[in-house]
Amino acid sequence: MSAKTLVQRFKSANEDVWLSREDVAQICPFCATKMASKGISKVRASVLFSDERLMTAALGRMAKGWGSLPKGWTQASLESFWESLTGDRKHKVTACISKLKGSEGVDDPGAFCASLADRLEPGWRSER
Repeated sequence: MSAKTLVQRFKSANEDVWLSREDVAQICPFCATKMASKGISKVRASVLFSDERLMTAALGRMAKGWGSLPKGWTQASLESFWESLTGDRKHKVTACISKLKGSEGVDDPGAFCASLADRLEPGWRSER
C-alpha cells in the first residue's frame, strides 16, 4: 500500500486505523525497522501521524516534486508548513535543511527542502 493510500485511509476513517509494519515501511523505513527490533507488529495511525517528522516524510513520498497535494492539504496549509520550517530567514532552504537534518523520517533534507521551495518560491535558485 502506498504512503498516499495510507494517509487517505487514515483521513477518511471514522475511527483510528491500525497500520502494519509493512504499511509503516512505506512511510518511514527506519520506523518499521525499529518496530521489528522491538517486536511491534502494528501501530495506530494517529500515533504515527502525530509526529511532524513522520508526516513530513509521508508528504515527501506522496507529493514527489510537489505536483499535487495530499488530500486535506491546501496551498495555505503547505505555506504554513514551509513557514514553520523556515521562519522569516533570508536563506529559507538552508534553514529548512538545518531544521530537518538528522530527522528520522526525511532521507534527504536538501532535496526535500529544495523541492518544497521550488513549489512555493519559484525562481529562488537563480536569486543571488
